[in-house]
Amino acid sequence: MPKTHLPLFNRRRTILSIASFGSLSLGLVACQRAPDATAPAIAQAAPKADAEPTQMSLALTAEVWKTPTCGCCTAWVAHLQREGFSVKANDVQSTDAVRAKLGIPVDMGSCHTALIGGFAVEGHVPAREIKRLMKEPPAFAKDVIGLSVPGMPIGSPGMEMDSKRDKYDVMLVLKNAQHRVYQSYV
Repeated sequence: MPKTHLPLFNRRRTILSIASFGSLSLGLVACQRAPDATAPAIAQAAPKADAEPTQMSLALTAEVWKTPTCGCCTAWVAHLQREGFSVKANDVQSTDAVRAKLGIPVDMGSCHTALIGGFAVEGHVPAREIKRLMKEPPAFAKDVIGLSVPGMPIGSPGMEMDSKRDKYDVMLVLKNAQHRVYQSYV
């Protein structure tokens, strides 16, 4: 399979997407039940404007928003790290505001939300599918918000329980408020 490179406009979109979270970070702090001085501001994730990120750094860098007590979220972060992602995890009281800001519909929700390569990633999405999305042609990716595994299916990354496995779908969330199956797991 030939390598697909993200064009410059996707890199700029990613920088703008990340930078646009500056105002959201203030809202998250205001909405928290108890202020968390250790939670990094979302705006700090934005790369410096004079530093052009490489495709590899964009594709393998993840910023995750999760609640501090969710063990499966921590396990999913570990899954990403084992798969070569650099992860910045932010503990928040609720991921609802981030999920909404990234454009993930409520019915596609789960317990954690991430921003990876300019795409929203909701729930226990396997790293394999995230990497696959990063390689999609720009014509395909221009209409995509991101990926979601709604709910918390047993056997998905971070939800491993011995040999038990639920069937689940990784959903492709589109900008036209629609979604479709991207990959099924049995």
